[in-house]
Amino acid sequence: MKKVIALFGVMLFSASAFALNAVAQGDEDCASRKEAFEQYAAEQKVSFIEQNILMNMADPMVGMSDEQALPLAACYATFEVKGVPFVKFVRANAGIFPGDINGKEKTELLNFADRVERLSEQANINRVADGNNSSFIMQYILLNFADKIADLEDAQAEPLAKVYKACNVNGKPMLQYVKEHSNEFYSGVKAEFDTFVNRVEQLTK
Repeated sequence: MKKVIALFGVMLFSASAFALNAVAQGDEDCASRKEAFEQYAAEQKVSFIEQNILMNMADPMVGMSDEQALPLAACYATFEVKGVPFVKFVRANAGIFPGDINGKEKTELLNFADRVERLSEQANINRVADGNNSSFIMQYILLNFADKIADLEDAQAEPLAKVYKACNVNGKPMLQYVKEHSNEFYSGVKAEFDTFVNRVEQLTK
């Protein structure tokens, strides 16, 4: 990280400030949803919470297009359940129902968690890409995606790799975008981008 700070200089502060502002500017509807859900979850058993998520969040989202589901997913990704990030909680407890003999509910919850993570990351990319500044976009990808999986074991990195491969930048696959713009950076940073792209592609074969 010290190397990145040295290479990007003041731009690093700008990206961090943007990320914080993007979260701070979430709409009031999401804030009220988050507050209501977290208050409910604090007083319920895990099985009741997971059932609520299945019936009131996962089931309705199945019939939505990505465009329709993206705002909801971006909101859900900000939730916490008893101090645990929402997506992590859903995945960890997807198999909690003893009557789910065929694993249908578990599969739906896991698919829902994957979609929430993918669409919420896409929402973040959309905000960053709105200005069409390639240096800014690439810096965001490096700090928030590449660095995130760099030290993870393959089993931990694979779900994130699937998310990253599915993301796009202004309609272009994100990995392709990174390949096209990595030459704009110093050799050390370019190598980090190359490693990131290669690893995502290997993990998603």
